[in-house]
Amino acid sequence: MRCFILWVVFGALLTRSRPILRWLHVGSLVWGILTELPLWPCALTVLENWLEAKAGVQPYQGGFLLHYLDKFVYPDISATVLTIAG
Repeated sequence: MRCFILWVVFGALLTRSRPILRWLHVGSLVWGILTELPLWPCALTVLENWLEAKAGVQPYQGGFLLHYLDKFVYPDISATVLTIAG
């Protein structure tokens, strides 16, 4: 997950002379922006909630990252710093 975040943020530095990587980075950038908007859910969250509902398990509320990876991706960083960085 951290690698994807680093790729979205700094990928443009690695793709200057590589057209295929450039388009992969643009797609990753668009996906990263869209999944941060409140109206566009992450595909992993939708898939996991659907599978849990099919299995008879109560799906969790909120996003995949908040549920599983929040402390791993954003270790001890205040909400204010994250908002400013975003």
